[in-house]
Amino acid sequence: MLYIVVVAVVLAVNLLPAFGPPTWSLLVLFKLNWHLNPVALVVLAAMAAGTGRYLLARASYLLRGRLSERRRDNLAAANRYLTGHRAGTILGLGLFALSPLPSAQLFEAAGVLALPLRPLTIAFFAGRLVSYSLYIGAASLAQRSYGQIITSALTSPTGIALQCAMLIGIGIAGAVALVDRLWHRETDRMRISSLASSAPAGYRFPREVIAVAVRWYLRYGLSYRDVEELLAERGVEVDHVTVYRWVQAFTQEFIDAARPSRHAVGDRWFVDETYVKVAGRWTYLYRAIDQHGQVIDVLASERRDGAAARAFFTRAMRCGPAPVEVTTDRAPVYPRVLDEFAPDARHVLEQYANNVVEADQGRLKARLRPMRGVKTIRSLRSVAAGHAFVQNLRRGHYELTIDIPAQDRVRAAFDGLAHCL
Repeated sequence: MLYIVVVAVVLAVNLLPAFGPPTWSLLVLFKLNWHLNPVALVVLAAMAAGTGRYLLARASYLLRGRLSERRRDNLAAANRYLTGHRAGTILGLGLFALSPLPSAQLFEAAGVLALPLRPLTIAFFAGRLVSYSLYIGAASLAQRSYGQIITSALTSPTGIALQCAMLIGIGIAGAVALVDRLWHRETDRMRISSLASSAPAGYRFPREVIAVAVRWYLRYGLSYRDVEELLAERGVEVDHVTVYRWVQAFTQEFIDAARPSRHAVGDRWFVDETYVKVAGRWTYLYRAIDQHGQVIDVLASERRDGAAARAFFTRAMRCGPAPVEVTTDRAPVYPRVLDEFAPDARHVLEQYANNVVEADQGRLKARLRPMRGVKTIRSLRSVAAGHAFVQNLRRGHYELTIDIPAQDRVRAAFDGLAHCL
């Protein structure tokens, strides 16, 4: 009967999300007053504690539905980061679970992030076996004459102060490591301003000049000759054909360099295609944006058929998890493609529901107008992808420029990414 009481109390304490008493103090109290078997007490208490923390994590997972869409997107991005760095994550969580530190917030975070709970619970159980054995052993020694010394040392003000100092030291070390990492990230962003200008391999002009030319062309409604003239006014003599080659060669490099800092895409997609003339022939441009206005992906295709739609969704699915809702026009190919790539997603076909992406396509058409026609599909792909990248930068969908005013985001991003060329 006494063991049942121990299991019930330990289970209840470990179900508390915060402000619960330390389990080891309850076990020491049980041992000193009831004279229970130390081995049975340690094993049952560790099992009850692990069960309680596991149930707490499962309850925290159920709270995800009450969070906003933006917070769920951030949690999904954190989940992808942790699962992508599996070795470091397992090592860090395992060391934390093996330590006697409070673990309620750890399991709550693991539940909200939808992390695998079984390895974490096993590590927690093993750690509690060790820590509970130490505390119960100290309590057993307290029943002997020389155990009074150990008990007084652990429970004296000096001993408690030393334990608190250790915990505070661990917290300070973690805070210093976090601040150091953030500091290095900021200095990496500004490092390009202090580095000497150098040209990429095979090019004559410095990286900063190339970055400015590509940024002007993608951001503003300029032709290649307009960019050539603006550079000439600033003392840089470059031919407009060279500017064209820079745009074709380096647009994708800028996009790839900024990809790690891109925000997670939303779970509601708006998909549509528009028409663009390439060398006098109509070409189709597939585009998708989410509910936050982030351009998910673009794809230029010579045909508007099932193969093109599948190719587009194949690319778009690499940007994040499958959507829960997709809004398209009434093209007959979309239901079949969605059944293949997102079978659980709700397909919206209502009139005017796709106005969001259609209005966004107007900005792309306005950017293409000064070009007086696109000559190759390769050029269309570069300009469309670069325009989407600039739009996402301006709207704050990259962590690289999240704290910078909107009017300075594109300039700051291209200046910071120039060293990646």
